[in-house]
Amino acid sequence: MNNGWFYTAEFRDGRFTQIQWQRSGQPPQTTTLTFSSTNGQGQPIYTGAFQAATAVTLVDLSGGNVQPGSQVSVEVEEWGWARGNCRR
Repeated sequence: MNNGWFYTAEFRDGRFTQIQWQRSGQPPQTTTLTFSSTNGQGQPIYTGAFQAATAVTLVDLSGGNVQPGSQVSVEVEEWGWARGNCRR
C-alpha cells in the first residue's frame, strides 16, 4: 500500500482466507476474508476489515484460477487500491 503497510493474502482450499498486514514499528495485523460475490468479469470478491473498523476488499483478478503470477487487487477504505502478484 502507499502508506507503508505491506500485505500477504493467503489462498487456501480454493479461496482467499485472510490478509496479513505488516508495517515497520507496528504490530502485525490480520484481516479475515469472507467470499462476498463475483463481479461482472467473473472475478471473486472477498471482504473483511482492518483493525475491525476499516473496510477491506480483495478482488481475485484470476477469476478463481489462482496460480503463481496471478494478480489480486486490494482496497482498504481511505487508503485506496494496490495490486499484488501471487507467489505460489
